[in-house]
Amino acid sequence: MVIYTSAWPSVPIIEESIFSHVFNSKLCSPGQVVYIDGPTGQRFTQANVKHSALSLAHGLRNELHTPNFCGPLLSRGDTVMVFSQNNVLYPTLMWGIFAAGLRATLASSIASPNEVKEQWIDSGSKVMIVSSSLVHTAWRMFKLLNFEPEDAFNRMIVYSDGENVQLPKDFKFTRYEDLSTRGLLSKEESFDGKLSNETALLCYSSGTSGKPKGVGTTHRNLVAQLSMLRSIEAPEMRVQSIICPVPLYHVYGAVNCLMMPIYQGIESVLMPKFEMAEFLRCIDAYQVTHAWVVPPICMGLLGYPLLKNYKLTSLKTLISSAAPLPAGVQQMLHKKYSTGGRTVYITQGYGMTELSPAALAMMPWEGFESAGAAGRLLPNLEARLVDDDGNDLPESEESVGELWIRGPTVMKGYLNNPSATKDAITEDGWLKTGDIAKRDKKGFFRIVDRKKELIKYNGFQVPPAELEGILITHPNVADAGVVGVEVNGVELPRAYIVLRKPTKDVAAQHLIAKEVQEWIKPRVGKPKHLRGGVVVIAEIPKSPPGKILRRVLRERAAKEVLEAGEKLRAISTRL
Repeated sequence: MVIYTSAWPSVPIIEESIFSHVFNSKLCSPGQVVYIDGPTGQRFTQANVKHSALSLAHGLRNELHTPNFCGPLLSRGDTVMVFSQNNVLYPTLMWGIFAAGLRATLASSIASPNEVKEQWIDSGSKVMIVSSSLVHTAWRMFKLLNFEPEDAFNRMIVYSDGENVQLPKDFKFTRYEDLSTRGLLSKEESFDGKLSNETALLCYSSGTSGKPKGVGTTHRNLVAQLSMLRSIEAPEMRVQSIICPVPLYHVYGAVNCLMMPIYQGIESVLMPKFEMAEFLRCIDAYQVTHAWVVPPICMGLLGYPLLKNYKLTSLKTLISSAAPLPAGVQQMLHKKYSTGGRTVYITQGYGMTELSPAALAMMPWEGFESAGAAGRLLPNLEARLVDDDGNDLPESEESVGELWIRGPTVMKGYLNNPSATKDAITEDGWLKTGDIAKRDKKGFFRIVDRKKELIKYNGFQVPPAELEGILITHPNVADAGVVGVEVNGVELPRAYIVLRKPTKDVAAQHLIAKEVQEWIKPRVGKPKHLRGGVVVIAEIPKSPPGKILRRVLRERAAKEVLEAGEKLRAISTRL
């Protein structure tokens, strides 16, 4: 068995509640500002957040099931859903649920009533804390569940998010402001020792293929994640303030933008939604040193025409995650933003919800020399590269196989889905990530693609992500997505591209597509030629964290091939 270990020394993992671990951190004083509302500048200290969280925890455990509110009785281990867009109250909701000894399941703020319903049922939620602008969606969700109006109202705790939303007068739900001002929980629930293996967070997998699954993330998982990330921080690159334009309902945002600030004593600027101008304004206004971003934001930064309007003198590092960032984009960003005698590092990491979430990381200055790499193993983790039969591949830069990871951040399992859990985690604790990777002599792993997304052309494996990374370096291509399309019984690579300078001229689009199809040939091996064609589209479909929704592209490709008929079949087989 070939097992890779971390170059960083292991760190001790304290077995306790994530709430206790974070709020007892010696790195953060009660007076330290930890959250800033980007639009208004309103600041919240560690003491502010702790007091508000314990107030909410008291309301959830001791007040909700009383004649004043008529909600359900909540006991330790019950699940509360948070259905809200990004805002400065979001941290209090999460920490309050943890302090009360409850599980938090975070629902996407752009989810449909039916999608929220599925998560509500699967997570076993008993109560929903919802922002006022999402109440109508929540109400439709409860109607889908055939809840009586009174019962639905008793399950909703609504807070005002500042939006001018008109709610019907007969909506008689519990108001957050009333529930959270009736007392203070004297102490958070304890999860010491083996109890730290109880589930704290239930985020749902992205669902790019198949039905989303609830990922059981324990208190110990989260404590381990924070401890491991803290141990690799370089003193000379001390994080002073971060900005969070990513969704807080995603584990990426929840851990890095909500948990890490209080644990490390840093300021986190929270944005209700991503807008490029507001993002750059906040970096200047709050002297942000580090920005947590996703690939779509990186793509936008490359072509943003008003960059000269912002100084960005405080910015040290852009950290991209949630989806692979092509090496070409990483290098171009570094060159564009490192001006005037200063350096802005562009780096990335790798993780997944099932890993709480980060597993690979790198020092900021390593991002340029190892562009495209996802990073090295975090402390306390082990990794393997295996073939389709589960056999270990030899230790070589040529070995390309599925990445398996073992360590204290591996999830407890998929909620209510023992078969999926058994398929994902081996008996000896290895998580099968489903990602195809390779490792170089320096210990950097590179993610080639998803195992299920590899294109099989005449027996050759073609990684879509590799082709996308090359296509994005073409001067006319702003973004790209590659999928396999079946023509004459053979799966062929087909690219969808977004132009840097969009045109509605169909003839011009075809000309550029043909040119790109020829341009890539000398840059890749023959099996990777775009025999399935190149198509210009307005936008590559992606999930909020930036993962390409290949299912959508595959469905489109299949339809286009069907409509093109014999013409495409004849052209593609000659290429």
